[in-house]
Amino acid sequence: MSSKKDKKSNPQVFQEPASDYDKQNKEPDSFSYDAALAEIQQIVSDMQESAIGMDELLSKHERANALIELCQKKLRAIKPKFDISF
Repeated sequence: MSSKKDKKSNPQVFQEPASDYDKQNKEPDSFSYDAALAEIQQIVSDMQESAIGMDELLSKHERANALIELCQKKLRAIKPKFDISF
């Protein structure tokens, strides 16, 4: 029995939807660090200031986590360029 058939016949199997980041950004290396940071700050502000639904909250949380991960990756990549030995 194939797994596709099992998923169709078993309604209890939950498939997690792709995050907003996955849908919007196929090439993570092409992002601007400053733009990503500004978007993270806007997401945090939106989450703090407005009453948003659980679905939107989850979506914003996933997007912020993806952006944070990409920013950390970019910082790790450039860190050796700024390390100075004394």
